Amino acid sequence: MVSAADIKAMAAKYISPENAHILVVGNKDDVSDKLTLFSADKKLRFYDVYGNPIEQAGMDIPAGATAQTVLTDYLNAVGGKKLDEIKSVYMNTSASIQGMELTTELNHMAPNKLEMAQSMMGNIIMQSIFDGEKGINIQQGKKSAMEGTDLEDMKIDGHLFPERFYQQLGVKTELKGIEMIEGKKAYKIQVEYPSGAKKTHYFDMETSLKVREIEDKRGTLITNDIKDYKDVNGIKFPASISITGVLPIPLIMTTKEVEINGEMDVSLFIVK
Repeated sequence: MVSAADIKAMAAKYISPENAHILVVGNKDDVSDKLTLFSADKKLRFYDVYGNPIEQAGMDIPAGATAQTVLTDYLNAVGGKKLDEIKSVYMNTSASIQGMELTTELNHMAPNKLEMAQSMMGNIIMQSIFDGEKGINIQQGKKSAMEGTDLEDMKIDGHLFPERFYQQLGVKTELKGIEMIEGKKAYKIQVEYPSGAKKTHYFDMETSLKVREIEDKRGTLITNDIKDYKDVNGIKFPASISITGVLPIPLIMTTKEVEINGEMDVSLFIVK
């Protein structure tokens, strides 16, 4: 019979913690200080979502740079004052899943009304409607009201280019540093909603455009890589977004159509 003392003795003989590799997946800003205690040389090594090493040298934040200056530069890069002229936006995107096309149609109406429907093979599989104050989700014909933090967060995310309203909506932002995103330096900003929900946004230091978003959705880390911005009536929209974490492989959403300030049926946003 194997006793607890036998197991302890074998562990002490064959397991050498000082030679072990500890792999932790998550936000490095939340775990770095705690993990240092387990490192024999007191050094940690960081990797991005694709396993590429994250270089720390030469990543000092330039003097004068703050979360607010980075967000202002981003908003100017995507349209500046033209963003305030937006009354409505229609977007149509598509992705391929095992040979089938997933279509997403998005309707925005100022200031923060939102309707989104996802279809496959001509059938709506999921729909969300938000009228600015309340909302519902519909999946396979079953309705559920948006509640709690989901509803509170939607009151922010329901805005198009919500960064414009962060301060007045009580969203906290902090410039956490600089990281390499696909070979280019990017500002890293932590965004915290009043609900406590946190997101991490990355902005290319050369173009000021947002290139990545990371969010923890109920224990699942979702990464959106934003690429190939295209100009539509003086406003830039991403032509492609690669979503990692939802499926075993990245989901590539390609923008097929964007219409700004076109006719839009207000009944789309009625919550029943």
